[in-house]
Amino acid sequence: MKAEGAEVLDDLLQKEAEPVAKLKTLGDKLAVVVPFEWLWAENLAPMKNPQHKQFYDADLLTEHLEKAGYKQSVLRVLQVDNFAFLTAEAVRVLNSKERRKRKRVEMGISKSA
Repeated sequence: MKAEGAEVLDDLLQKEAEPVAKLKTLGDKLAVVVPFEWLWAENLAPMKNPQHKQFYDADLLTEHLEKAGYKQSVLRVLQVDNFAFLTAEAVRVLNSKERRKRKRVEMGISKSA
């Protein structure tokens, strides 16, 4: 799914055993939504979903985005009824070597040329 040029990763990253590897496969702009179970009421069984491999707080989400090469621009907590979610907008940060490589690809120039 894409929104305004960004890939949207909605309620999926917490299910990944290797979330950084998953993030590295995505585009340059991301919108990420993950459960913020630390704020859920006990009757909602926070941190007990067997499908969830990650239990995100702001620090862990930021760490995973940075390890995958993204710079987080916006991080918010979204409260919906008794549930809470972290939302993040992030942009991939390219070093000069990556920028040159991307430019060559965009121009159709091979490395040997």
